[in-house]
Amino acid sequence: MIDLLVEVPLDLSHLAYRCKGTSDVVILDFAAREIVSIDLKWGKGVRVFAHDNPQPMAYASGALRQFQMVEDFERVRCVIVQPRIGSVTEEVYTIAEIEEFEERVRAAWDAALEPDAPRIPGEKQCKFCLAKADCPAIANEVLDLFDERDLSLGALLNKLPMIKDWVSGIEDQAKATLVAGGEVEGWKLVAGRKGNRAWKSDALDTLLKKVPDSVLFERAIRSPAKVQKDLGKEQWAEVSDLVTQADGQPVVVQASDPRPEWTGAAKLEDFQEEK
Repeated sequence: MIDLLVEVPLDLSHLAYRCKGTSDVVILDFAAREIVSIDLKWGKGVRVFAHDNPQPMAYASGALRQFQMVEDFERVRCVIVQPRIGSVTEEVYTIAEIEEFEERVRAAWDAALEPDAPRIPGEKQCKFCLAKADCPAIANEVLDLFDERDLSLGALLNKLPMIKDWVSGIEDQAKATLVAGGEVEGWKLVAGRKGNRAWKSDALDTLLKKVPDSVLFERAIRSPAKVQKDLGKEQWAEVSDLVTQADGQPVVVQASDPRPEWTGAAKLEDFQEEK
């Protein structure tokens, strides 16, 4: 027997004070003695993985606490779905692993309440922080890079996402301050570039009378993606060999990225001495 529950509110106060969350889908698989927690991520800017991810693990912890009374579940399966980039990842945790995670979270929560709790800046923890523009810890982290003259290119790349987010946070706070009527020494607001011109909503009748069709309208061939969407499978098969697609250009990513390494780089042996 399987129960499927949607938009399930979860009490997570056993992890941190007044903490709570909502799992998009919770599946109770009584035959497998397994709880499945599914989280939908609609964004596409950052790919999110289920492995060792504290958010789905927290949801799994809350679901166990809430439903363990109806069945002696043995494990939880955390699933993250990102449909806009076609990504589905999952990770299975035992009850013991979830309990160990709970202990780590509670210890971190207690440490964070200490008056002299350390601030440890980084890409993940600072990315969505609203206070990063004023945070001395991240400012020192970035500025200290200029004192490390032997810093490698790889080390700089590791810091780059955090630096970009920090700079963006400063710009956002400055704009918000000025828009609200505050002052930022040496800076002001000006009108930005105007938007693209567009016809008024009631202009079509007049345009049709005063502008020739050959000037007003244009005919353009649609992209293969749009044509394939509207054609049936058999019709598309008849023209699919007329499509060409350029290879992806190389992108710099961390070595842990699961994609295979790009092999298009030129090697020394590719070059021959002219005779």
